[in-house]
Amino acid sequence: MMGIQNVLRKDSNLYGYQEVDSKGKYKLLKNKNVFPIVYVTSDTLSESKFDKLFYPYNLDTIYNRTIVNGKTSNEYASKMKLIKNLDQSILIQNKKKTKKIIPIYFRC
Repeated sequence: MMGIQNVLRKDSNLYGYQEVDSKGKYKLLKNKNVFPIVYVTSDTLSESKFDKLFYPYNLDTIYNRTIVNGKTSNEYASKMKLIKNLDQSILIQNKKKTKKIIPIYFRC
């Protein structure tokens, strides 16, 4: 999440990074899936609205909106759903009409 695409290390064991070059004992690693250092968005939410959210909805919101100081006209409703009965399953469908049922179990 910090925008670091290239890393120079002695070992190549770094999650998300692939070795692209080496010289001597040093290896150049690259991750093409990093966030940019700077970005622009209109997907904002006011800090006062964000402060009213509770876990886990605040986590969902912070990943889908930029929280700004001041008023905004933007709204955001979390797509997370509360599961009251933990011994149930979730049905996931995609555009290719493939279905997958994933059971959810609660264990202490």
